[in-house]
Amino acid sequence: MPLVIVNRKEGDVNDAVLRDLVKVLPVVVASALDVPEEPEGRLSPSDIKVWTDSGSEFDVNTKSLEIVIWATEFPDRKADLDKRREHIVRCVKSVIPTKIHGFVWVLLQPASFGEF
Repeated sequence: MPLVIVNRKEGDVNDAVLRDLVKVLPVVVASALDVPEEPEGRLSPSDIKVWTDSGSEFDVNTKSLEIVIWATEFPDRKADLDKRREHIVRCVKSVIPTKIHGFVWVLLQPASFGEF
C-alpha cells in the first residue's frame, strides 16, 4: 500500500496543476512499482494513497514540487528502483508545466499494512 506525499509551493504550483497531478499519480505509481512476481507486491491504482500539503513558512531548502513515495521493499522492486523512479519522473513531467522544478524520491522499507 504505497503512500505518496506531494508537497508544493502554492505560489509555484497552482490548484489546477495539483489536481491534474493527483489524478494520474495512482495510475503512474501503481504501474511503476507493481511487482508481478510477488503476490503482496501487486498494485492497482486503488492501492495508492496520495496526501497533499502546501508546506509552511518554516520549510527550508524545498523545491516547487516534491513527491515522496513510501512503498514496501521487495527484492524485484529494489533491483531496478532507479528505472521505476525514472518512469514516475517522466510521467510527472508530462503533466506539469516545464517551469516547475522538483523531485521524486522513492523510499523502500519493510512494512506492514492492515485495515479496520
